[in-house]
Amino acid sequence: MKICLVTRQFPPHIGGLGHSAERIARQLSRHFGYDVHVLVVDETSDKYFPSFELGNPVNLSMPTIHWLRTMRDWQRSEMASYESLHHLNSVFSFDIVVTFGVSIVGFATTLWGKENGVPVIVSARGKDIHSDIFDPDRFGQIYWCLKHASYIIAVTNTLLRRIRAITGRIDESIFIPNGIDPTVFSEGVVNISNLPRGLVIGTIGVVRPSKGLHLLFQACANLSKKFSFTLLIIGDASEIGREYLDAEMSQWMQHFPVVVTGFVQHSEVLSYLRLTDIVVLPSLYDGFPNALLESMLAERPVIATNSAGEDALEDGEDGLLIQRDSVEALSTAIEQLAINPTLRTKLAVSARNKVLHQYTSHQEAMAWHNVLEMVIGNYLQR
Repeated sequence: MKICLVTRQFPPHIGGLGHSAERIARQLSRHFGYDVHVLVVDETSDKYFPSFELGNPVNLSMPTIHWLRTMRDWQRSEMASYESLHHLNSVFSFDIVVTFGVSIVGFATTLWGKENGVPVIVSARGKDIHSDIFDPDRFGQIYWCLKHASYIIAVTNTLLRRIRAITGRIDESIFIPNGIDPTVFSEGVVNISNLPRGLVIGTIGVVRPSKGLHLLFQACANLSKKFSFTLLIIGDASEIGREYLDAEMSQWMQHFPVVVTGFVQHSEVLSYLRLTDIVVLPSLYDGFPNALLESMLAERPVIATNSAGEDALEDGEDGLLIQRDSVEALSTAIEQLAINPTLRTKLAVSARNKVLHQYTSHQEAMAWHNVLEMVIGNYLQR
């Protein structure tokens, strides 16, 4: 079976979407023998006209990567994605296409599939359904994409409920959570020279306003009056997030030490996480963050908002779940773990055990395999 995955992120780009696309592409190639191609829609070009780089297939155990470089412009990205997919299909003749995300590439991919008789699976990942759907300029295309896709995979139950409420498509949609592959991470030790000794409260991910870092800064400012700690921010900021991060640090860092790692190689993420005593994911809205599974795998106690952790964490058993957008709830949860090392250990051990048994990349790939085979089977019976 020949599959084309269409995504706006892929390594070396930073971001969980890209790592998820890479992980799924690699697992489907390696374990199920699919001939997997990835069309990366890279919107970082400063050139007016898009450029396309055709990948070179190596073997069936590795996905073939094709790069479309275009400007960050909604209409131009859609048109260029459509044309690039059409060109790729003329070369490789795909049996099925998967779009990672509904906004931007989702509409172009689904439209191309409908016009050319190729089934399309939409993978809803987060922002497109959480926020883009409220944009009146985008709603029409998002709705059309969801209504006309052959099948929909939602990465959280919250996304699945919203998609079903919007479309009424109960039997043609499913929840498949992210998985994690422990083998891609190094076991090395990292040292941060300017990281003070003592309690370390960490957070991880690409810094942007939706990640709720401003709430964490406010909670830490409140707690700095009670005990000492360092806030460790593992990751880099997006273009929008840089100004946001600088503003928050200038306002709050006089109250407590803050260390920002900047870009971290994905293979080294666990090593950095092990520098922390508590990991906090205060997202206002999110999909199923890889950062959550990585923190659990690193055996760290996790505090997550219900937006980030409700599908993976059981409150009080393998993490702490809090209401999003609440500085008070965040402060209370951090203090609860800060003063109770025994609880931290209990949550951390349970979290690692859960992720190794319930959220493996093989389980994720098997669920995807089942959907792919079902969609292709239904298509061939028509």
